[in-house]
Amino acid sequence: MNTALRVGSLLLLAIAACHHTVAPPLDEVDNWRSTQSSCDFTFRAPPDLVRTPVQGIDSCVDRFRGTECEYDGGSGWYGSGLLSQESGQRNYVSEPVDLGGVEATLVSFEQDQDLGTTYVVGVEAALLDASDTAVSFIASCRTAQAREVATKVMLSVRVTL
Repeated sequence: MNTALRVGSLLLLAIAACHHTVAPPLDEVDNWRSTQSSCDFTFRAPPDLVRTPVQGIDSCVDRFRGTECEYDGGSGWYGSGLLSQESGQRNYVSEPVDLGGVEATLVSFEQDQDLGTTYVVGVEAALLDASDTAVSFIASCRTAQAREVATKVMLSVRVTL
């Protein structure tokens, strides 16, 4: 009986493995395209990302939507507030990053929403010496795995000011 249970378990695992699609490692995604934001930066994006209409008041704003994440970008005198999100956010992490020679901050955290958890990642660069401009790009994702992809998008940002 014990052997039959073990063989049955292995058979179920084999069947499940045949139906599971394994995503390629993020470093090997080669179908991403270079995308120009209207707000002084470029980035590499998965093919499902599309620009959606949005209108700013006193700053440049851009919005893109993908299957699992919504991306908001902007540039102007005022930052996004991303760097002040630490209080009250779960798993808040902030670290300095280099975006092609521009110093920036990469932030990630989780927010509880009415419909579940939102997984957030974003970058912000304050270009005080160059133009007194802040450039930010933030993704709000449905899953932690989607946020991993969005983190790669964030690290591909290049400021064009």
